[in-house]
Amino acid sequence: VGLPLGIRSDACWDALRVPLEPGWSLLLYTDGLVEGRGPTPGELLWPEGLIALLHQERDTDLDDLPARLVDHAVRFNGGPLTDDVAILVLSEAGAG
Repeated sequence: VGLPLGIRSDACWDALRVPLEPGWSLLLYTDGLVEGRGPTPGELLWPEGLIALLHQERDTDLDDLPARLVDHAVRFNGGPLTDDVAILVLSEAGAG
């Protein structure tokens, strides 16, 4: 919690160590992915909708996951997303 990255050049964040179980993966994404419309009319996707998509795509190869998530988001949105989207998937070597 704190300032978003890139807002101030002198911003500092406390380091945090998080132990990860074998087979871990980490998904980083920009808000353009979750601020489009979700599967329910009138509602945005938001992180909760993304979690549901990740559950649905749990067997998808990690190399294919970002494109699959964007495809779902574009379909829910009824067309192109209105904000840029960046997705980075990190995983334990050999996990994906």
